[in-house]
Amino acid sequence: DLKGSWSIILEIINKLNYYLSLKTMTKDGIENYYKIRKQKMIETNSKKNISLIDETISAEKEIMEVLSKEIYSNDYEKIFLKTLYFDSSTLIEFIESMCEIAKREFQNNSQTKIFFLQKIVEVTEINILCRPRFNLNNIWKIVSDFLVEIGLSNDSDNSSHSIDSLRQLTMKYLEKDESKEYHFQALFFKPFLEISKKCQDIFIRKFIISCINNLIRNNLTKIKSGCVVILNIFEEIFKVPDEVM
Repeated sequence: DLKGSWSIILEIINKLNYYLSLKTMTKDGIENYYKIRKQKMIETNSKKNISLIDETISAEKEIMEVLSKEIYSNDYEKIFLKTLYFDSSTLIEFIESMCEIAKREFQNNSQTKIFFLQKIVEVTEINILCRPRFNLNNIWKIVSDFLVEIGLSNDSDNSSHSIDSLRQLTMKYLEKDESKEYHFQALFFKPFLEISKKCQDIFIRKFIISCINNLIRNNLTKIKSGCVVILNIFEEIFKVPDEVM
């Protein structure tokens, strides 16, 4: 039983992915990366201990070489697929831990920030179609809160990644028929509305419209409880003068 340990396990996976992603770079790419990294470390290190910084970078390179020979990404990719067999509480803990790590990676503008965002999408996607609808509420609350927070960041690149992730997950959920008891379509569209209300970036607002149009075109006959939220999104977006949009 790994309950209570997923945060640590996922931190290790994050580090492994970091080192393995470096190994996929060209030799010049790696050198350029560490040149930039060294400069940033010098800027943030008040004591400017160059020798210690050089030792740290040298140790990282050695770790990268060792790990790239002993470990492959497939070794830990299986863990994310196995979430299909997690009980509800374990899955919630797993997703919460992923979101916390991803949030920190985005805040630090880490090179591997997209990795856990992609994994959050993958894990949510594979569980959307197989979990009972009443279990989806807790899962979606955690994931959507995280995506809205990133979607409202000041970095338009981060925001667009988050909004596209919302689009992917909403598209996946729309594969399910809407039942009379559960109006989850509305829940899946609401994060777009939350971002629309608070984000004034024209590029992001246009991107939201593009994503919603894509969802409508591909699922026109399936959209039911999501209709009202979609209309609210359009109303919110077009509060900006037509000549700007």
